Amino acid sequence: MKKERWGKKYEDKRNWREYNEKLVARGEACISLDLIETWDKDLEKL
Repeated sequence: MKKERWGKKYEDKRNWREYNEKLVARGEACISLDLIETWDKDLEKL
């Protein structure tokens, strides 16, 4: 489907399902729970 943008026609070839999945994956955070377990000991050392 061609749309007009900035005075020119272009065809949007993005795969929106794939694009959305990549955005969700980018927002995921991996946190190690080991950090929480040693938090108090680490603070005492400081």
